[in-house]
Amino acid sequence: MRRALMAAGLCGALIGARQTPDPFGGLADPRSATVLAGLCSGRAQPDIAARDGRYIYELVLRHRLEAGVAFGPSCGCAAFWLAAAFGRTGGRLIAAERDGSAARGVRADLERAGLSAHVDLRLGEAAAIAPALAGPFDLVFLGTQPHACAALLKAILPKVRPGGFIVAYHVRERRAEMAEFIALVTGDARLRTELVASPGPGLSVTRKLK
Repeated sequence: MRRALMAAGLCGALIGARQTPDPFGGLADPRSATVLAGLCSGRAQPDIAARDGRYIYELVLRHRLEAGVAFGPSCGCAAFWLAAAFGRTGGRLIAAERDGSAARGVRADLERAGLSAHVDLRLGEAAAIAPALAGPFDLVFLGTQPHACAALLKAILPKVRPGGFIVAYHVRERRAEMAEFIALVTGDARLRTELVASPGPGLSVTRKLK
């Protein structure tokens, strides 16, 4: 396990991802489960693997998180996993979408899933949206281009409340491009970072201690 952590450049504990035969099984709302399964299976390269999406869904529920923000290359499956979770906790997610035509489709899918009340969809680039956000946030998801994660972390970390989480994707597969981000989350005494024990691009979970 230690070798896996060092390979990703992370030095926290290795935490297990809860494995379920069907990542979509047992979701509380059949509407959101159906839409989510369709989105994830209908994309050749979803922005997050279903098992990792289920992990962040369970993270929100386990800690009763209520305020989140998601940055990705687009408002993809990760944002829908988080929206479904915040629908359970009564929370709200801010999700960035840089493409206007795609945003219309996202809004339609959110309506179909019964999740539109739990998502504030912001049109624009993550780098422009992040500094303008007020916070505080319980959870930040960084699924955007790996080289952009360090700058986004610097912009958003002051807006994460103590006890909140920063979840990042691609930390194993794209670790060279995420070297600055990894150095930031492992070199700051206010943060504790762990690598989720799951195959795939690599999911890290950082908790802001204070």
